[in-house]
Amino acid sequence: MLARWKSLRALVFGGMMPLGGFESGFLSHAVGVPWAIAVGAIICAGAGLVTWWAVPRNPPIAVQR
Repeated sequence: MLARWKSLRALVFGGMMPLGGFESGFLSHAVGVPWAIAVGAIICAGAGLVTWWAVPRNPPIAVQR
């Protein structure tokens, strides 16, 4: 279980940063820096809302044996 979270963290912080840099660089060149920041903020807010809805509010309690 712990390995899954470590791999997810490595993907998010290591693998997604180059994609975010590419997106922000492309958008800032195409439409300007303020719009690139606004689009990045909307993407982050959308991802946060999806995560907030996807994660259960009260996870089941683990039974110890």
